[in-house]
Amino acid sequence: MPDPESDFRLDPRYVAGLAAFNRGDYQLAIAAFKAVIATYGQCREGLKANLHLIKAYTHTCQWQEAIDLLSTLGEIAFPQNSSLGTKTPATLSALSR
Repeated sequence: MPDPESDFRLDPRYVAGLAAFNRGDYQLAIAAFKAVIATYGQCREGLKANLHLIKAYTHTCQWQEAIDLLSTLGEIAFPQNSSLGTKTPATLSALSR
């Protein structure tokens, strides 16, 4: 497990993911954010990467992946209310703007 005191924003995979996302290279961003998630899991760093991953999925019209990930995150954050996964593609698209 990475040092919790380290600044994950300096993780080169996270930086590369943000740069790729910002220039519209969503496939590269998806790969980079998945690598960050594999390292950090569901702690703060991994959750931030998950949120960027959802946005990248919506920009590439990978609606089901975005919905599934949103649902999983909703169940982790709010186990008593898992309705976050019921968002429609139009709603997710509006959220990504």
